[in-house]
Amino acid sequence: MQTGLLEITNISDRTWYVCVSCERKLTLENKVFYELDWGDAAYDEFGKKREVFFPINRLDPDSTSHFAGFGKPNMPKVYCLDDSIRLFFIEEEHMKNLTWKEICEQQKFKYKIKLSNQELDNLDWKYVFNVK
Repeated sequence: MQTGLLEITNISDRTWYVCVSCERKLTLENKVFYELDWGDAAYDEFGKKREVFFPINRLDPDSTSHFAGFGKPNMPKVYCLDDSIRLFFIEEEHMKNLTWKEICEQQKFKYKIKLSNQELDNLDWKYVFNVK
């Protein structure tokens, strides 16, 4: 069964990592993130493997991607308790240089957008992100 998707278009000139969540803040429990092996950069100066994470949800400049399935293709719906989702936009340098734990503890997102089910319906589930 296919799910309904949120389409996000990045018309900024920067790469962003997007965490889509019901939560009001970034938490360790966000499941959209996985460990990425950065090769030599995956190890610190003592040879210990760094906990470098990056989300599946990478959004390059001038690109459009689909995020997090909600509902059905013909009827997307937010299932969060307050009928709203949050989009956390995280800068690339933070994703490459901090652990997910550090990002959560320091709340290292640049922008947080809250969209209600009604707002998403009005946007036809297509959000355009633009920052200069």
